[in-house]
Amino acid sequence: MKINHIIPATGFEYLEAPQHSPEWVQIRVGRKTSSRMADWIGRGVKGQFLKPHFDYERELAFEKQFNVPFSRFVSEAMDEGTNQENFIKGQYTEITGREIAPAGAFYDKDSASSPDGFVGDDGLVECKWLWDTKFSEVLDNGVLPEHQIQMQDQLRCSGRQWVDYVVANGNSKKIKIIRVARDEDMIKQIGDAAKEPIEGSFDTADVFDFTKAPDAVNW
Repeated sequence: MKINHIIPATGFEYLEAPQHSPEWVQIRVGRKTSSRMADWIGRGVKGQFLKPHFDYERELAFEKQFNVPFSRFVSEAMDEGTNQENFIKGQYTEITGREIAPAGAFYDKDSASSPDGFVGDDGLVECKWLWDTKFSEVLDNGVLPEHQIQMQDQLRCSGRQWVDYVVANGNSKKIKIIRVARDEDMIKQIGDAAKEPIEGSFDTADVFDFTKAPDAVNW
């Protein structure tokens, strides 16, 4: 299934390139992404930015200065989630009867957002493979806070009206679907935060380009 004409939110553009393709990777360089927006906007009880904000800011500064994607450690849970995404999408379609169309990336000068897929004319889908601790939190309390921020940012960038939050747990072999509607107050908060500048740069004194490519690179 493919949607032929994607209309992004006002002020955004849409890149119709497969996720993880070179074009998709490059458009995200130096831009705050939906999946990391919780790190960017998170604050402590006294209103101060927390360590994840400064860690992410350093990554973004690296990307902007060197024009390359920052190479990060991928945990076992994150890797498993990526590997199971197509399985979760298939389960979603079997359960709901709703088809999922592939999505590229929405972007402006500050942000980039890549939902897991489009559903109809107004919806998105976000798939999560959760281990027991996080899955039980969803069963008890609903959408995880960091995922709520991610999905509201996706709605901000896409202009769409809702996201189906699809969480699966391999241990129990259960899947839960929660419809998440637009929260305009949160969307405004995220939008304001996304415009905040990325501070910092790296001292490149005595830093040199490779004179030739290494024989092998294993990040």
